[in-house]
Amino acid sequence: MMVQYVVFVSILTLGMAASLAQEKYQIKGNSTYAIIDHQGAFLDDVMGTLLSMSKMEGVNYSTGAKEFMDEARLLSVMRHDNMDGTSQGYSKFTKNDDVVYFKSETRLNNTLSDEGNPVTTFEGNFTAIKGTGQYDNIRGSGTFKGRYLSGYILYVDWEGEYWIDK
Repeated sequence: MMVQYVVFVSILTLGMAASLAQEKYQIKGNSTYAIIDHQGAFLDDVMGTLLSMSKMEGVNYSTGAKEFMDEARLLSVMRHDNMDGTSQGYSKFTKNDDVVYFKSETRLNNTLSDEGNPVTTFEGNFTAIKGTGQYDNIRGSGTFKGRYLSGYILYVDWEGEYWIDK
């Protein structure tokens, strides 16, 4: 009788644990942004240091098996430090009544092309910090890589995962 009780409790416990587990979704996509406002200031005491803020708008395209905010409108605000090549910022994805907010950290890489033109690429990570609508209680993170197509246009490939806290 004791063995049957232990088996029953084990099955019940495992079943409850499985039902409480968060379903995680693998997502990926790409985005195109246009810088619509950029403000910067040089620091006199540190040669060549430029601190700046950029406001960007764009569109997201979901390319993974699990659709995520396909054709969502994007709004991002970033702080850049050209001395150490880093940026931090926040992005807002909006599609109909659904909104997801992300925090990101970026590392810039400036080089010259074979023709001598400046080339700026970047990579970083993002974390979901808030959502509304079907994304209420969203959690998740991922990575991205991108490049400037011109002085004011950026292209980004991203991938990650998310889940909804119950």
